[in-house]
Amino acid sequence: MGGNYDRTGEAGGPQPEPMPATKMLYVAALATYGVSFFLPTFGIQVGDNPSSAESGFTAFLVSFLAIGQDMYGGPAQFLVWLANPAFWGAAVFFARGDRDMALAASCAAALLGCWLLFGELILVGFYVWKGSMVLLALASLLRMLRI
Repeated sequence: MGGNYDRTGEAGGPQPEPMPATKMLYVAALATYGVSFFLPTFGIQVGDNPSSAESGFTAFLVSFLAIGQDMYGGPAQFLVWLANPAFWGAAVFFARGDRDMALAASCAAALLGCWLLFGELILVGFYVWKGSMVLLALASLLRMLRI
């Protein structure tokens, strides 16, 4: 009754190798980053009206446009947006096997915008977005340590 079976139930087929922890963290970081764009990320409150929740995609666009607009947060908010290209670069460096650059870029992405962690109108999507960067930094660190 025992024996090796492949996914179709055939005896003797090749067994899939478990995914190393670094690759699982890398995939989780990319998936988490993508999901964060659909979650409520920040609120807007005008006067005494209840705040309205805006998506991560809206936060992405508003933060990008903030460099020239103080009403969107100005250069400080744009600095937070720079975590996105740092994350993209880290993901490419990780995929290419450049451990040093992947770790440096992912740490930069994780650190950019940390002062917003405890903002009043910051919602779950921001923390998921920031968590994706921490996951990528962890995957890069583990890969550098060859764990």
